[in-house]
Amino acid sequence: MTVLSYACSIEFYKSNNGLGDCEPCPEHSNTRNIGSAECQCDAGYYRAKDEGPEFACTQPPSKPSHVTVARINETSVTIEWDEPLMLGGRKELWYRYQCPECPATTIADPIGNTFTTKRLELNALKSGSTYTVLIFAENKVSKMESVINQYALVEFTTRTTVPLVSGLRIEGVQKNGVTIAWKTMDGIKKGFSYQIESLHNDSSTIVETSRSYYTFESLEPQFMYSFR
Repeated sequence: MTVLSYACSIEFYKSNNGLGDCEPCPEHSNTRNIGSAECQCDAGYYRAKDEGPEFACTQPPSKPSHVTVARINETSVTIEWDEPLMLGGRKELWYRYQCPECPATTIADPIGNTFTTKRLELNALKSGSTYTVLIFAENKVSKMESVINQYALVEFTTRTTVPLVSGLRIEGVQKNGVTIAWKTMDGIKKGFSYQIESLHNDSSTIVETSRSYYTFESLEPQFMYSFR
């Protein structure tokens, strides 16, 4: 019995040389020559290393979308985001981050080089410091040669640590007022101010001053007031 062999035309391939039927090229791939054993991926499309010629060619995902700072304090930040708008035709998806300015002692949650949650918490940061965090979205073809990694960038400044006020005292009592004073703090920056709260009958009044004392006036005689 004679088995006839024929070459596949453009847009078709046959992985078994000389045997079997010609198969159409998978999505986002094509052949350049007649008799091809494999279809080449279109520009910007790739196959993962563990995928054969029968697999469609795919792309890396786009960058994570809607990246926001959900919570921030003096030493930590929580960053959240949404899935990329384009997944590249693949099901697997993971994330990683880079933070060039973060100290070596920074603690990340989740831990590990890559993760699948759309949330990142960084702890043990320095207060009053500015950081830039890059969030990458990746899949199996993101590491292919010539692929430009897609990332979203978020910049934030941790809050400044506010020292506790000490030496709070009543400096003077007037007929319808009281002067509150406290110890001046060393090393405070220009423009720093204090907030003082007066509480009376389940109501409160908050005032602000740059000095180390404040006089509350027009108080009602014989009534109890508290200050903080």
